[in-house]
Amino acid sequence: MNLREYIYQYPKGKRMLARKIIANALNVSESAIKTWELGMRKPRPKYAAALELITEGKVSIQELLG
Repeated sequence: MNLREYIYQYPKGKRMLARKIIANALNVSESAIKTWELGMRKPRPKYAAALELITEGKVSIQELLG
C-alpha cells in the first residue's frame, strides 16, 4: 500500500485529519505529507521509517523510497 492508498482508506471528510495527524507526529507540514502522497517528492529516510511505524507497516519504507 502506498501513502495515497493509506490516506484514501479514510472517508473524504477525514483525510485532511489523517494528513494532519501524520504531519504532527513527524513534525513536518501537511503540505509535505501531500507532496509525498502525490509522489511529487520522496520523504527523507528517517521520515520513511517513521511513516512505516505510524502506519503499522501498511506503508513500507521500500514503497516510500522506491
